[in-house]
Amino acid sequence: MAIISRGAGVALLLVGLALSSGNTRAAGPSYDDYIAQVKAGRIEIDYTAFRLAYAASSKYAPYGTIEIVSKMKKAYDAGDCPSAMAHAEEAFEVNFLQMDAHKIAGFCLKKAGNEEEARRHYAMFLGLFSSVLK
Repeated sequence: MAIISRGAGVALLLVGLALSSGNTRAAGPSYDDYIAQVKAGRIEIDYTAFRLAYAASSKYAPYGTIEIVSKMKKAYDAGDCPSAMAHAEEAFEVNFLQMDAHKIAGFCLKKAGNEEEARRHYAMFLGLFSSVLK
């Protein structure tokens, strides 16, 4: 004795397939695509999608900047912005989403009088920070 008819079973299967296919997302920009956009001056981006693209990339190394960031903070605290900036750039090579590196880069660039680049780094920091809080 069948619990449901063949027609009802096929209908349930089709509904299930339709619902599960609605959960798939179209491929968005890659981590490298987002980096290229930011380096080209585009800062109005989806920072949550940027973070997810990083996590899905082969470059994902969330703890790869710990020592670099420690050196960067020590240099910044000592008032050595050139060294802090060098460490920030090193951190960006490992993880372009490193929030502390963007924050310190923004501070140092503003101190050096490079307002435009400072604003880009501040925007990156704020965009990333806000995306974590969502």
